[in-house]
Amino acid sequence: ESAEPQDENLVTLAPLIGKNEGLMWPHNETAIQMRDKVRGFHGWPGASLPLAITGSAKPPFGARVKVFGARVVKATELHPNDQSRPLEELVFVKARDGQPEAVGVRPATDPEHVLLLQRFQIPGKKSEVSAKNFYKGYMTKQPARWTPPEEEVALAAAATTQTGKKVRK
Repeated sequence: ESAEPQDENLVTLAPLIGKNEGLMWPHNETAIQMRDKVRGFHGWPGASLPLAITGSAKPPFGARVKVFGARVVKATELHPNDQSRPLEELVFVKARDGQPEAVGVRPATDPEHVLLLQRFQIPGKKSEVSAKNFYKGYMTKQPARWTPPEEEVALAAAATTQTGKKVRK
């Protein structure tokens, strides 16, 4: 009943989705925007988070880690010790109230909220790991943290210099 013909002169085509559209930037996106990217880009291209991580005492390396299973909570739900850490540091949140373990990302533009992520896929690895396993493997020796674009470029350049190989993103 309410259908009206469209003006053919006003029709436009949307560009194809690119791989970089799934990148999450906590320095200028809110927790809700990042959660929506995780949901909207599930499958392809996927949502990824540029991180500085290490599983040892060695200097952190940059990696675009694919992320899955996102929800947003208020920052006041974090443990008080986690609330006092630098915003860039990821925090591990233990399971409670029927919710599974998660790793929290606190965006710079939205410090009142935290994006909780349940699963991760490290570049070069085939399978996803739980938040608990990500914490054990990459957050216990040194804190893992999100990186802004300019630092991500610097970490990738440093990795290329050290190994002589181009780092895959």
